[in-house]
Amino acid sequence: MEYYLYSRMKGWSKNSWFWFAIALLSVWFWNGLDYFVSGCTLPHSTADDYSYIQPGLDFWLTGTYGGSSQNPSAYVQRPPLLGLMLGGLKLLFGSAYGTVWLIISSLLFACSSKFIFAFTKHVRLNWIFVGIYCCFPLFSSFTSYQFSESTLPFFVIYPIWAIANQKRMHLTLSCFLLYMLRPQALLLIIPWLVYDMITKTAEWKKKKVLLLLFVVTVFVGFWEARKIHFLGNYQVHGIYSWENKSLFRPPHEALTNVFRTFSYKPEDFHRYAVGAREGTLTAKDYQELTEKLGKSGISDSRGVVACVKQYNAIHTSLLASWTKGVKVSKTQEEEQFIKAANALTDQIKSENFTLAYVWTPMKSLFHLFKMSHLHQHVLQREWSSSFLVKLMKGLSIALIWGMWLMSLGFLREKSTWFVFLGPTLYLLYLGWIQVLNEDRYLYPWILYSFVALIALSIKRKSNSEAD
Repeated sequence: MEYYLYSRMKGWSKNSWFWFAIALLSVWFWNGLDYFVSGCTLPHSTADDYSYIQPGLDFWLTGTYGGSSQNPSAYVQRPPLLGLMLGGLKLLFGSAYGTVWLIISSLLFACSSKFIFAFTKHVRLNWIFVGIYCCFPLFSSFTSYQFSESTLPFFVIYPIWAIANQKRMHLTLSCFLLYMLRPQALLLIIPWLVYDMITKTAEWKKKKVLLLLFVVTVFVGFWEARKIHFLGNYQVHGIYSWENKSLFRPPHEALTNVFRTFSYKPEDFHRYAVGAREGTLTAKDYQELTEKLGKSGISDSRGVVACVKQYNAIHTSLLASWTKGVKVSKTQEEEQFIKAANALTDQIKSENFTLAYVWTPMKSLFHLFKMSHLHQHVLQREWSSSFLVKLMKGLSIALIWGMWLMSLGFLREKSTWFVFLGPTLYLLYLGWIQVLNEDRYLYPWILYSFVALIALSIKRKSNSEAD
């Protein structure tokens, strides 16, 4: 079965540099509005910045990724690629590293536009597709931030370009870089990758490809072993350890699983988890939690409230010990809490099966799909009520829903199902495993789906014209 889009596609022609410039100007335009109209400091700062930047900076200074942290999870919490880049820039440029990072993330987005041009250059009206990608702020909305999404336009589209052009060396490298940056996003490409390995086995047996695969496998194995070494167990997302002097200890994971049965908004969970850590929960907070549980249909709301209160008490005790400089490993109270929280999670799932396994996951996905995902501050604040911005938000939501509906159509076809099995698995992961989703978690799916749908739609049109 021939499934490649355009064999030997050349994405770096002279015309593509025009769209490179347009993409660059577009990113600077939207970021400039945030700076001059919203008065934002660029790049935007978030609570996650330290966990990305410091481990990489420690590596360049000490040779150990995350070496200055007191928490074992900090050594493996973040995949290393972004931290190494940001840490290196901070070491080289000091306080000006943020400006340099804005330039790099903008250039990476502009490079991704050249991939889009490569997919569409054979089409008469290709400027429409490339123009939408370059200029519509949906696709560049994270370039002004310092977390992994700021570079995803390049690192998600790169493997699509590689596999569409039968470039196994590029494909292996791009998948490795994506693993180093945002491992969950690999779900998007893995089915297509596996299909290619099965149907084009001879190409994967070439010496250069096998050598690169071996090197990549060794490094991935090293990083996963490193996670086990620091955490004492295997975790896909390594954030929990009994040695952590922070919120991220195993009881936090147990409480998260309780909330995943009935809540899909991460801010609802963070309100109680962070409130417990800081000792700021009040009777009003617990009353609002009881009301929320009642509306969701949970029969044993008192059990959930009691669980949160027990978690609060545990953290009050931990904070008192940490304040005195006492190192605290696993405590009996924490072990008892985990058993009680796990039992409560099982009870809620048993008594509220439809809520836990159907409605909450579906609400989680619907919540992501009803957002515009235009994250520029000027569009969310100063100009949010203008007709033009409301129109842009409506178009963005329509585009996201349209991509999902079109992907369902391609998923049913024998010649393209493997291309959209990945996005489907990714949505199932967000809805039924992650559940408590931040809006940025849909961003990899948006990028992949847009590019794949464009490419396959063009290929279908070309095939029909040939017939």
